[in-house]
Amino acid sequence: MLTKRFLIIIFILLSCSQNVQANPEHSDLAQYPHVLILHSYHLQFPWTHLLNDNILSNLESLLPGENIHIEFMDERRYSDNPRVRTELLRLYNLKYAAQPPDVIVVSDDAALNMVLNSDLPWLKKAPLVFLGINIPESHDLSRHPQHTGVLEGMAIAENIEFIRTLLPQTDHILLIADRSGLGALMAEEARKLIRQQHFKEVTLSVYDDFTFAELDQHLARLPANSAVLFLTIHNDRNGDYFSYAKHLPTLSAHTPVPVFGMWGDLMMGQGSIGGMMHNASSQAEMATQMVKDILAGVPASAIPVIQKTRFTPQLDERQRLRFNIPVSRLPAGTERHFLPQGFLATHAVLIGVGLSIIVFLSLIILLLSLNIRRRVHAEQQWQNLRHTLEQRVSHRTNTLNRQNQQLTELSTQLALQANTDALTGIGNRRYGDEQLQQAMAEARQENTALSLALIDVDYFKRINDQYGHERGDQMLIELAGLLSRHLRPQDILVRWGGEEFMLLLRNCPLSQAEILCERLRLQANTINISSNNFLTISIGLSCSRYAENTEELLRQADINLYTAKTHGRNKVISPSQPSE
Repeated sequence: MLTKRFLIIIFILLSCSQNVQANPEHSDLAQYPHVLILHSYHLQFPWTHLLNDNILSNLESLLPGENIHIEFMDERRYSDNPRVRTELLRLYNLKYAAQPPDVIVVSDDAALNMVLNSDLPWLKKAPLVFLGINIPESHDLSRHPQHTGVLEGMAIAENIEFIRTLLPQTDHILLIADRSGLGALMAEEARKLIRQQHFKEVTLSVYDDFTFAELDQHLARLPANSAVLFLTIHNDRNGDYFSYAKHLPTLSAHTPVPVFGMWGDLMMGQGSIGGMMHNASSQAEMATQMVKDILAGVPASAIPVIQKTRFTPQLDERQRLRFNIPVSRLPAGTERHFLPQGFLATHAVLIGVGLSIIVFLSLIILLLSLNIRRRVHAEQQWQNLRHTLEQRVSHRTNTLNRQNQQLTELSTQLALQANTDALTGIGNRRYGDEQLQQAMAEARQENTALSLALIDVDYFKRINDQYGHERGDQMLIELAGLLSRHLRPQDILVRWGGEEFMLLLRNCPLSQAEILCERLRLQANTINISSNNFLTISIGLSCSRYAENTEELLRQADINLYTAKTHGRNKVISPSQPSE
């Protein structure tokens, strides 16, 4: 009995030992080094978000997540408050003095300045890797014995040359900055270029004291042959925070001349035409490679500082077309974003489905031809053996009839599938095209008004990125169902493509269409994306009274949809409403 109990105890101990070894949550994390990542700005700043994601993706294969510590100074909001930095430094000392990090990574100038000017021993002892440093001459790197990193630098002169290459007729370039730390330094660099008269053929001026309303008005009044170069903006004169994603598209839409910049990840796709730009991913990759070398035993002082990150020519194709810039003026190696897709790429799925239907129908025709040949042969036999084969022929005829009925039902099902959107269950674009042509013809013949609305889900890419494509698909299904329930029997709703829907309103004047679409917009706001986050849609309207054909009807609705998207979204824009 004692022997049996002893064996049971040994078995339990062995099982527990194996479970501890197999479960990383119980493993000893002390054997791994600790890395502290100190960001100057907060994750709400897209640049910091991209830097942080890329650094983590490069370090996760090397270290457990528990050994990577991340702090955010939020310097964009509190750049003029030294007490915040003092309190942050006190907090960091409280958190990390007892177990200092083995490597410190800092992003942007404010975090580097904090580390260099601190007298905390653990901050001076740990190897330092920096990235995103714009003004290296403002930092005394000798204050930290073990340092290396990536100097971001600036490309003001390179961007001025880029502007002159694209727009040789430009005689004035307005350089925009604010008076915060980085903004003031970049403005001073720009003024130094002006004093040194590097660019005599063009007038350069710096604009760094404004409210957002004043900036918008100033840019809107710029004369032809001008251009705008954004240096950097954190806050306006009133201390209001500047968001590149929120404010730059509106500023660009109101500005009659191109807007350039050097911050690729922040400005590309937000209304900027482009510039000599760099991105966060390349800097993060270079900096994390330095961290890996240090953790492998290489002294930080033995790793050369990268003096300047790569600035490459980048261009938004939509803005190039807006300002009629010839492709021939683009410098060699220019990376062009948002290129329009060709017909084959845009309609690849539809073309594939169409070809599949053609092939399938061809097979059906082939089968029917074979069956017809068999019937002819049977008819010939029946003529020769009519009296003896009547029963057999009758059986064969019934078989063919059943097959023909099945083929007819199958063809009906295929036709229904070809006109139905697989995700939402409403009509697809092909069905919408057919109904649009028919409705336009009826409106012309009966002298009635046909209104058309293009409906687009606001920030749909953000929903997919933040909540996943499955949640994005569910949003489209809910929206299609909600819109369908609030339409008249004669109205037609189809999925026009992606997150866009087309609504045909037969015998509906523009004034009634505006009321209906406004009601649909409000109903869409009831769809919950997450807690305290509701879906919004933008709607562009057009009417057959003001369009000669369906192409013009679609074009007017698309223009009004674009106006709604660029003027704040969650709006209904129709021809009766003047543009803002």
